[in-house]
Amino acid sequence: MTGCSTQIARYAGLLVVPFLVFTTWFVLAPAGYAQRASSRPIRVESNQVLVPALVWNQRLWESLLRTTPRDPAAYRDIPIRNLAASDFQVFEDGRGQMIEKVTPEDPSVLSVRDSMGEHYEYTTAAGRWIYPDIPDFGKGFMAMTWPTYLIVYTPPMSPEGSCHQLEVRIINHPDAAAFARSGYCKTTASASDPLNGTKFGQEMEADLNSATNGNIGLSLGAVVSPLEANLARVHIVLEFDPKSLHYELKWKKIGNLYETIGMIGRIYAQDGSIAARFSDFACCDYSYGAGLDWLIIHNWKGNILFSPAAYETQVYLPAGEYKVRVVLSDGRGFGRAEIPLSIERHDRQRLALGGLCISKHGRKTQGEPKEAAAKQVGRFIPLGTRDLEITPAANASFRKREALYYYFEVNEPQFSGQAACTGAGDCKEPLQANLKIVEANSGEARKYLPAIDVAPGQIPEGLVVPFIGKVDISQLAKGSYRLEVQATDSAGRATPWRSANFTIQ
Repeated sequence: MTGCSTQIARYAGLLVVPFLVFTTWFVLAPAGYAQRASSRPIRVESNQVLVPALVWNQRLWESLLRTTPRDPAAYRDIPIRNLAASDFQVFEDGRGQMIEKVTPEDPSVLSVRDSMGEHYEYTTAAGRWIYPDIPDFGKGFMAMTWPTYLIVYTPPMSPEGSCHQLEVRIINHPDAAAFARSGYCKTTASASDPLNGTKFGQEMEADLNSATNGNIGLSLGAVVSPLEANLARVHIVLEFDPKSLHYELKWKKIGNLYETIGMIGRIYAQDGSIAARFSDFACCDYSYGAGLDWLIIHNWKGNILFSPAAYETQVYLPAGEYKVRVVLSDGRGFGRAEIPLSIERHDRQRLALGGLCISKHGRKTQGEPKEAAAKQVGRFIPLGTRDLEITPAANASFRKREALYYYFEVNEPQFSGQAACTGAGDCKEPLQANLKIVEANSGEARKYLPAIDVAPGQIPEGLVVPFIGKVDISQLAKGSYRLEVQATDSAGRATPWRSANFTIQ
């Protein structure tokens, strides 16, 4: 096992960020400016179709490409703002549709700074794609994210599962250009499974059932967070090498980069039935490589910052024994990974410890509660607290100079927010976590961490208590280790030890 304390597998992963204008590039690489022409997935909700669309000033954009200014302010007027429904036309299967409303949306790509440096994250309705850390020689790299418009219309009657072609046009603005996904399929699970029923999705379904694991290396992990007696949230993370995926660059003054990147996951119950399904699409269009993704100037093929290196999503499952199978495709090759998953029935009346996860990436969250983040990204709730958040590692291999972050949750049904005190005034903290690092081969403890106390009044009564922190591993020798954790309370109860494996290179 690696990374999370639940099951992890590693097998024998290029993907891209939408809505970016790159204004400065690497000192050592003469790549300069790029614009992503892609958009969020189209969603079907009730009897409406929701189409995210990016709109920009094509004349201004082409002018800037000729001069390539280095000042980021020069690019801020490229997106066209303050448009109304009367400025749009939508065609489904070639027929014009009555637009009900158009509203602006926040950018779906964010620049994130964490313990490893700076990277980009692309959030979808199903989860988030995580991009590589910007290397030291690329610190001059900057990006601006563009807002989009959400177009809502009621589609013609069509059978469940049918797929339709879409086109978005801008009127009244001769310099405007628009981009949206080229089609959608009418499925009830479109938000969490947008590739269901599409041509690309059908191809990946075949890869999912292949007898081989393909030629793209994947690391797959999962961590379980009990919610109720018979319900848990399963956080799934997939990691891959962004340089191993296929893309094409059309070498012109403005080079076009084409990619087709997606993933599909299925969770199988013991009887072989599908207990949960999910998919997501990083880029670039459902038309299997025909959609323009980036406009590139003087780009090197060695550049990997346009390509995600990881993906996170979540599913909700009852207690039971499962098998998680995921496939990642670049339109030509694929990688497949599979792990077992065990979800215990949760007794909320006893002290219990959820899954333990470790990570290289920890970042401050400006005191925002997880509930606020959940509203922003739909069902996806990052692992963390009000102050700190982690991205779990599926491939938990660390260098000595890197910090190791951990996250786990403890259910304490009798937590009252008060310390337990004897008549002599001797008080015990109501909840405590003990951690240690153990050498994997010998089982010998190599490092004991200070106990973590949950002081009275720190959290509301009766909630699951999240623990998150950082461990210095710089003094440990190279090798294989386990981080182990146990929770105790003032009543003398203790959970079994839970562990997560990692290596130091």
